[in-house]
Amino acid sequence: MNVDYRTVRAVDESWLRIREIPNYEQVAGEILFRKIFELAPAALGMYQFGSEFETGTEDALYQHPVFIGHAKAVVQMLDLAINMLGPDMDPVTVALKDLGARHTVYGVLPPHYEIVGQALLHTLEVALGDGWTDIVKKGWIGVYTFVSTAMMEGAEEHLKEKMEEERAEKCRQEEATPAQAEEAIAAAKARAAQAAKEKEVRFDTAHSLAEKNQLLVVKRSRKSLNRILLGNSVHSRSNISTENEIKKKKKKIPNSRIEDRGLVTWLDKALNISRHR
Repeated sequence: MNVDYRTVRAVDESWLRIREIPNYEQVAGEILFRKIFELAPAALGMYQFGSEFETGTEDALYQHPVFIGHAKAVVQMLDLAINMLGPDMDPVTVALKDLGARHTVYGVLPPHYEIVGQALLHTLEVALGDGWTDIVKKGWIGVYTFVSTAMMEGAEEHLKEKMEEERAEKCRQEEATPAQAEEAIAAAKARAAQAAKEKEVRFDTAHSLAEKNQLLVVKRSRKSLNRILLGNSVHSRSNISTENEIKKKKKKIPNSRIEDRGLVTWLDKALNISRHR
């Protein structure tokens, strides 16, 4: 997926509006899952809170602490994915593929991604109201297509690797002596530990690349930021030299100017990327 600045800004600014909603993680999460269960009622059984919820009203389900925790976690994951959008998509691709691989444990299949996509667009439309424009919708469709494709690719790769490992292990055990079988089991455990370690390294690399990604975005937008933060006067300085200076100038930006706020959000990501980890 080729993500240009306009697409990311449309998604970023619309998400900024969502974040302004009080308790937005729970609110957005509830709208999202209400729509998911409306489109696919059987999906409720895939979640821990679904099996725990046996009797009671529908509202009781959405007030269940386990549901609230899960709904917030999903929205937080979406927030992280949005934070990592930019010219270099490798960091978020790595994270999404690993996420897709983990979701195979829960029985998530390709058709489920389409349902979640419909529910997500519905959630955004409800939450944004008049802010749900054609440009914003197009941007979100593109971003979710990228997200779901990366997750499905990760799931497929994981399942193929697992099948190959199981097939190879079965062949070895059928032909092996007891001592060889024990050795094969130990080797399999070692491979699993190494794979887990490599995943941690990939995540660390992804976060490092994400930080670099956001700094590249800010650098590309430097002229716009300077015009907003420092003014257009010929006597204004042409570069933002320090983080403290940026923070001071940011306070002078009117809250009503959504375009300016969007650019400041990009700047915040570069300066405070650790807050979103």
